[in-house]
Amino acid sequence: MCDLRRPAAGGMMDLAYVCEWEKWSKSTHCPSVPLACAWSCRITFTMDLRSDDQDLTRMIHILDTEHPWDLHSIPSEHHEAITCLEWDQSGSRLLSADADGQIKCWSMADHLANSWESSVGSLVEGDPIVALSWLHNGVKLALHVEKVLLCASSQTSSIVECWSLRKEGLPVNNIFQQISPVVGDKQPTILKWRILSATNDLDRVSAVALPKLPISLTNTDLKVASDTQFYPGLGLALAFHDGSVHIVHRLSLQTMAVFYSSAAPKPVDEPAMKRPRTAGPAVHLKAMQLSWTSLALVGIDSHGKLSVLRLSPSMGHPLEVGLALRHLLFLLEYCMVTGYDWWDILLHVQPSMVQSLVEKLHEEYTRQTAALQQVLSTRILAMKASLCKLSPCTVTRVCDYHTKLFLIAISSTLKSLLRPHFLNTPDKSPGDRLTEICTKITDVDIDKVMINLKTEEFVL
Repeated sequence: MCDLRRPAAGGMMDLAYVCEWEKWSKSTHCPSVPLACAWSCRITFTMDLRSDDQDLTRMIHILDTEHPWDLHSIPSEHHEAITCLEWDQSGSRLLSADADGQIKCWSMADHLANSWESSVGSLVEGDPIVALSWLHNGVKLALHVEKVLLCASSQTSSIVECWSLRKEGLPVNNIFQQISPVVGDKQPTILKWRILSATNDLDRVSAVALPKLPISLTNTDLKVASDTQFYPGLGLALAFHDGSVHIVHRLSLQTMAVFYSSAAPKPVDEPAMKRPRTAGPAVHLKAMQLSWTSLALVGIDSHGKLSVLRLSPSMGHPLEVGLALRHLLFLLEYCMVTGYDWWDILLHVQPSMVQSLVEKLHEEYTRQTAALQQVLSTRILAMKASLCKLSPCTVTRVCDYHTKLFLIAISSTLKSLLRPHFLNTPDKSPGDRLTEICTKITDVDIDKVMINLKTEEFVL
């Protein structure tokens, strides 16, 4: 069952939708087992089920954010708890790893999103896998060196610390400076860990989600973000055992937004001794992931329910319409260039914004070089189609954009089939020649068109 809610404008953090599937009985559900979660253009998470004879089945569940009610479950065949999941950028391949060092690579069978198979794998027996990563495919513009976040928990509380690895000068004794003057001119450096911020007296943390958006964290950039009320990528998510979720600043660790689930207790002014005691532990998130632009958060709770939260780019600060449009346009351009999924941005687009966003996006696209336009041509069509679906005034264009994408795919397939041994025009492929001739000759008679073609270039 999926409870889909179209969020209203404004608000720091609110619920987009909740997916709750069939209830597992206490004899089959294992809530104490650690969960893993990953998000690309699809969401995947793990869940362990116990059979009547006490055998564990470690399941991997995959769903599309656009159609969360279609859940596809596959037995992972992992013998130990799955510790991490990692999508590739296209969302067509998935890595899974467990506490015993077994790694599996999953891919779609026959390009079907509801059929997955593991054809390759690896085993580092006895070594728990703590992290996985795909080698990037050259699309990434730059690699971002992230600060290190440390979270330690006891049975009752947690502390969170933010550390930075910095290059600092190493003082040199005067004796060595006299022996080697070069050393005195260029001071040697050493890498040192420095703590940037820390929190105390936190409730027990159940899950942490780090931002994926690579941003600059200089004082100047942070001031610009504060002045323009543009905060994507500046916050990280902490889930607590009381069911609440906090977005805190990635450097200062100051709270920026708080979300309380229906089961989470709201903060009250009464002393802790006078508050009513809750019956048993609260339902809380056990695994979380932030989206590519940090505008959405997905979490799996201790009962196997999936929740998607919407995070405001301005963290609830009121914005002028023009400034809000610029924020969304900037993130759409980022996704268009990098190839990351932009579904989370659509959560914040109101129907009245669609026309302006499509026009401004097209203007930015036409300003690019011809080579870059060719690379981004299909991506901008897909982006326009997804935007136009959000408004009744532009929904009629969606079919046009999808049809054009389909025709481009057919054209690319036919052009790829034409690989002659000899080219009459080395600077143009047979497909380009055919396009040029069809543009000049408007006659629909195929025989007249064929007269102008070099037949040896079009023999398969």
